[in-house]
Amino acid sequence: MYEKRYASNSCSFNVFMPDGTFNALLSAAGLENLTVSWLVEEATAMNTIIFVNIWAGVGYYMVILLAGLMTISNDIYEAARIDGAGAVPCFFRITVPLLGITIKMCILMDIIGTIKIFDLVFSMTEGGPNGLTNLPTTLMYQEAFKYDHYGAGSAIGIVILLICLAGTKLSEFFPSVKEKA
Repeated sequence: MYEKRYASNSCSFNVFMPDGTFNALLSAAGLENLTVSWLVEEATAMNTIIFVNIWAGVGYYMVILLAGLMTISNDIYEAARIDGAGAVPCFFRITVPLLGITIKMCILMDIIGTIKIFDLVFSMTEGGPNGLTNLPTTLMYQEAFKYDHYGAGSAIGIVILLICLAGTKLSEFFPSVKEKA
């Protein structure tokens, strides 16, 4: 059964298949001993999905962090330079603290987004090999639509909803930035 799915995935995610792009790059670099079936082997399937998930979200969070950076006034950095601060102290004592709320929101949004992830896992592995990459959303889908256990699928969906609501409620505890008049 898994061999059929493997053949269908070789078209959509050829990058991580045994004859895919990533293994071709490793072979071209002389690292043939590192080539594996990234989405088929139990030891590498979940790590590959995690890597693709991170790669897919990097651009989104970079834009959010860039918007946060643009809100920091250059006057603060200029005053720090006049006081003799270098680039590293400016980063850790000005930039990071002033981006703290933005960083926390990015982390929270990523955690909630990762809990809700379905499309990436389903299109890459459908929860395989041997259910190793099953997440709550793929489990919900399988229970409801593959095994016709609609009650179990609905219950899993409610638990996912409650987890996401709890995560959203956490955002209320982040301090808000208030402008001083």
